[in-house]
Amino acid sequence: KMPAQPKEYGTSEPMSLNGPTEEDLTMTEKLRLSLEPFGVFETQDEKDHRSVVISSMNEMVKTWIKEAVLAAGHSAEVADHAGGTIRTFGSFRLGVNNRSGDIDLLILAPVYVSRENFFDTFAAKLKEHKEVEDLNLVPEAYVPAIKLEFMGIEMDLLFAQLTQTNVSEDIELMNVELLRNLDDKSVRSVNGCRVTDSLLGLVPNKDTFRLVLRCIKLWAKRELFTAATRTHARQAFTRRAVGEESLLHPHRTSTQCMSLTRRSRLCVWHRNDDARSWFGG
Repeated sequence: KMPAQPKEYGTSEPMSLNGPTEEDLTMTEKLRLSLEPFGVFETQDEKDHRSVVISSMNEMVKTWIKEAVLAAGHSAEVADHAGGTIRTFGSFRLGVNNRSGDIDLLILAPVYVSRENFFDTFAAKLKEHKEVEDLNLVPEAYVPAIKLEFMGIEMDLLFAQLTQTNVSEDIELMNVELLRNLDDKSVRSVNGCRVTDSLLGLVPNKDTFRLVLRCIKLWAKRELFTAATRTHARQAFTRRAVGEESLLHPHRTSTQCMSLTRRSRLCVWHRNDDARSWFGG
């Protein structure tokens, strides 16, 4: 009987399959402990609260979709069958959000509900909700969004009008056929979830990846970038760089991957005097 082949990640062969030493494991634990004073890890109560917030938003979305389908002149049977759901993406989905971080959410609606409904009737529903503050509509953005604070948590809400008459909770977003015949804004919105899930699926050791990414995010926030320069492109590059090092060294610890990432990848993108100093260049 042939031995089972190890799972392959990505298209490149690993540069090293060496595992960590006891010293590496000790240094990784010290690294984790050193991050705690900076608020990068949520408490269990905070995690539970975010779960409640997401669940509450999901229920609000489902109620609104049903109301929108009925308002469009469809029967109660069609409205009940229409479904609709939400998906997280970004830092929260990756598992690297800090205690004060926002939640990126994608609303997936059936064909009966339009983007105009999203910025009209759903925005009105949010405005009337007692737990909603700082409501801000951005319909003309490259990826249109509604920004708000809900139950004390900041959120960015994106919207995608799918071609299905029924959108189930377990809809598979990685199926490329889902994108067929969608408008460009819906495609860009859905791709946020697709990219996040693809990255998670490629990383061999998610705990290592998450700890390294937390370190890089904290460093970038404190030492190098202002709010104006921390663009989505830089954030995406950072996540990709950390993910690639995890692929090339699947058995390394977070401290080892941290050193490799900062020297071989990020200095190409974040090149200035402060960056070169931090990278030891």
